[in-house]
Amino acid sequence: MHGESAELGVLVGYDGSRGGERALEWAVREAGSHGTLLTVCTAGTPAAEFRGDEDGAVALGVHEGERNLCRGHIDARRRLGCGVVRSLRVRGPAVGALRAYAGRAEMVVVGSRGLGGFRGLPLGSVSSQVCAHAPGRVVLVPGAERVARLPAGGEVVAGFDGSACAGAALGWAFEEAGWSGAPLVVVRCWRAHDASDPGDPAVVAGERRTAVERLEEDVARWREKFPEVDVRTRFLDRPPRETLGALAERARLLAVGARGCGGLRGMPLGSVSRFLVEHSRCPVAVAHDRQVPGGP
Repeated sequence: MHGESAELGVLVGYDGSRGGERALEWAVREAGSHGTLLTVCTAGTPAAEFRGDEDGAVALGVHEGERNLCRGHIDARRRLGCGVVRSLRVRGPAVGALRAYAGRAEMVVVGSRGLGGFRGLPLGSVSSQVCAHAPGRVVLVPGAERVARLPAGGEVVAGFDGSACAGAALGWAFEEAGWSGAPLVVVRCWRAHDASDPGDPAVVAGERRTAVERLEEDVARWREKFPEVDVRTRFLDRPPRETLGALAERARLLAVGARGCGGLRGMPLGSVSRFLVEHSRCPVAVAHDRQVPGGP
């Protein structure tokens, strides 16, 4: 896993909703496969009181809503063991809590929708803001409206465009493929010029060659660190949103950078990453440009 200072391990936001249950399910599986701590975080509603030591906390709630929140902590302990699950109860908005603690976690895991928000929107406000603003690594777990069952098999897919965030996503994808034993597919979607104004053919060809070389060089550096990973690269002259979205249909995880090389400055999520967290049918790992410790 990435960093000795990440004392919270896998940090999952949980509110008792169906989306929260799916996020918890994925986070339990991730923490179990990596042999790391799982921290279940609840925030934004009246606190349930936890008594007892860390290895056997007892939740004391008066209202049914509080009991629902406690259920997530207890379920995770039953599945992983008491010693590797931590309960973190924070007063105040969930967005602020998850953003504040993200720097102390390996990754933050959220469901696509929680208890609040407007029906019909692809993402809840908490999920959207955490994906956009939390530092480091965030995983968005899709709801049942997108996919009936969370994928346990399949490939790890990484979208790469040469940006700093995409480099962080590439390292994360290698890490995940190494832990899971899954094959890794690294995809570079390249459309340097609008079809209506293709530009000078020689210039376009040179830019394309440079992009191919950059892809192979970056993959080669991570391959040295993770020689056990079965990795393939695909350089495609296709739009990235549709291409990566199609690959996510059968992937176990899709890793992308929060922002690519294009787009408007100051926007926390690029158009491609936003589209994928809103529509992907597999969990989407969004990497911000915090340096990957131990990277090549």
